[in-house]
Amino acid sequence: NWYGLYCPDCGGVIPCIRNYTAALLLGITFPFRIWSYSSRKAKWLAKQPARYEDVNIEEIESGFERKKWILEGLGLGLFLFLIHLMGFPLLTGESMDWSFSPAFLTICLMGGLLYGYLMKWYHLRRRKEVS
Repeated sequence: NWYGLYCPDCGGVIPCIRNYTAALLLGITFPFRIWSYSSRKAKWLAKQPARYEDVNIEEIESGFERKKWILEGLGLGLFLFLIHLMGFPLLTGESMDWSFSPAFLTICLMGGLLYGYLMKWYHLRRRKEVS
């Protein structure tokens, strides 16, 4: 969305707010982009109406309708466990007590699954409210 967001109703471009990273990247690449910016934006804008022709909001599947929430939850739980394994010795300066790890891994995975299920419940509830 470097040029903005396309509005399928009016055909215009809605400008986006950029963060510091995007502004830095645009600033660094400015000398390379300046020569072709307007022509690339015109090509991008010409392609946008075709991308929105057959969009049906009711047919767009939520990522939480099937079993994807399980993968997201397990991924979050594993990520939290790994952060704990690496962060605990760095923050405390003590070695890790490995006898505690299987129980903590189980707690992290169950917490991740709870998070994934709550996200599924929230998104599906919101979807029903919108439709």
